[in-house]
Amino acid sequence: MRLRRALGAALLAAMLLAGCQPTASSSVLRDGTSHDMHRNTLMDAAFGAGSQMVLPGEVYWQAEIALPDLLVKPLPADPAQTASASVRNRSSVVPRAVAVRPREVVRISESQLAMVIESVPREWLAQDGQQQPERMPVYLGLIFYGNDAPTASNKHKNASGGMMLKLQNADSAETMAWRPLRLDAFVDAMLVGKERPEVQVYKLASDRYLLTYVQRVCRQGYCGQWLKGYLLQPDVMTEVMHMRLSGSNAYAYESCPNRLEGDVPAAGSAKETVSVAEMIDELYAQSSNTDQAPPTPQTASAAKPRPSRAQGNAKNAAGGSCYAIRGEIHPISRGADTADVSVRFTGLVSEGNGQRRTIGQNQLFRLHGQRLVQIEGLENPLPSPELLP
Repeated sequence: MRLRRALGAALLAAMLLAGCQPTASSSVLRDGTSHDMHRNTLMDAAFGAGSQMVLPGEVYWQAEIALPDLLVKPLPADPAQTASASVRNRSSVVPRAVAVRPREVVRISESQLAMVIESVPREWLAQDGQQQPERMPVYLGLIFYGNDAPTASNKHKNASGGMMLKLQNADSAETMAWRPLRLDAFVDAMLVGKERPEVQVYKLASDRYLLTYVQRVCRQGYCGQWLKGYLLQPDVMTEVMHMRLSGSNAYAYESCPNRLEGDVPAAGSAKETVSVAEMIDELYAQSSNTDQAPPTPQTASAAKPRPSRAQGNAKNAAGGSCYAIRGEIHPISRGADTADVSVRFTGLVSEGNGQRRTIGQNQLFRLHGQRLVQIEGLENPLPSPELLP
């Protein structure tokens, strides 16, 4: 009898303790309702309209959210690399003052949607006329919402034939009552510049989506794009891709622009061609994510950049490796609301004066359970693709 009473008391204590544990929805999220899928009204439902903080060109919502400590790495000596933000200590999760901005709204089903959010530590935000920092760390997270009035989901096919989610259907006449249910405040951390990363959402299966972040960084004559991909499911979002998508050192050495002249086959096409010079111009287009304006071919030699691992310290500007490679991501429909992911590379590599090698290859990825697995294609053709931010 005593044993039963002891077990009963222990069970009751455990139930009470579990019931008293703070949850994201009770401690941070408000019990608001949004009657459309606008980012701002969804954010008001989650954090309250009174939490808005309006800055030039941007609206944030202020909140205190339990998040891990971030380690912001400075610019490394290797110009082919860039600065980054990562978790310093995953066990050091404490409430932090952040400003939250919405990024993408994904309709997972008739009764559920997820909104991807970016939380910026308040001390990194410029206020009262201060200049916005060139880069600032952000926590990537998401909020799950439930619909009290479920309706048919809205999808459309993109030009590639793959299923791509139709975002922000503001003109829909559907009856909606979206309530925030759960906050996953931390999925990943990254360092972003004033030029916000390009984000796309692709449907891979009935309730699974690929969210891609593509960020461009230029430094000391090098430019590169990095792709991070996240698998979004009805209850979680996890990282499944991380690669160097595009890159060039055309402005790092005086001889490179001339050695990289010409046309190459367009990605995914046997007939069309693309100008390498135009490809370089597009990659080096002026951006606030640059540490400096890319030097012109006439001033490149004066910049005296440190050779990257992609070139090797023994190679000089005249005979070293020059490259301009562009990668593009495309969904490939397999029917029945399923799709693979194709990464198509095109470009030109010059290992030395008079030596040119055309790049034209594809990588094909397919969803297997919780992972995105490469099933076709060669390795990433970019020199030193492991140089990630």
